[in-house]
Amino acid sequence: MDETSYIESVKEQIDLQFDEVNRKSYYFMKKGLRRILLNTKKYIRYSQNKKTEVDLLIYYCLKLKKFTPSIKKNKALLNLYARQLDTLAEKLKHLHEDLQYDYEGVMKELGSLTMDGPGSNPGRLVKVALSSMVNRQMTDRFPEEMK
Repeated sequence: MDETSYIESVKEQIDLQFDEVNRKSYYFMKKGLRRILLNTKKYIRYSQNKKTEVDLLIYYCLKLKKFTPSIKKNKALLNLYARQLDTLAEKLKHLHEDLQYDYEGVMKELGSLTMDGPGSNPGRLVKVALSSMVNRQMTDRFPEEMK
């Protein structure tokens, strides 16, 4: 089985799992979304390919961002999303520079989730992982200037 067909079959599994998530309360949604993430990481371990890992994590984050009801209204789900973006930023550093450039636009799209829930400032952007990725890249390239 080649890598692209493996990725597509895993994406189909992720789609099915997202459709089956219990949406009755945020508690059950969080449990279901964590289970999907656990299964996604299991599929990533089977592959042992860094590009596949990034592709599947990006797909999970895209599905999570578009999930209804919105994850913006729950701090735990928003933190889950931010942690995955941070993980993605870390994984991207280990890829080839050309692939990093290709994924840069997707990371910017993923980092543009706005918070509109209770106790939040409307319009505040969740850029935790994206800004940390940029800061790490800048300090890696220009360590003496950042001090």
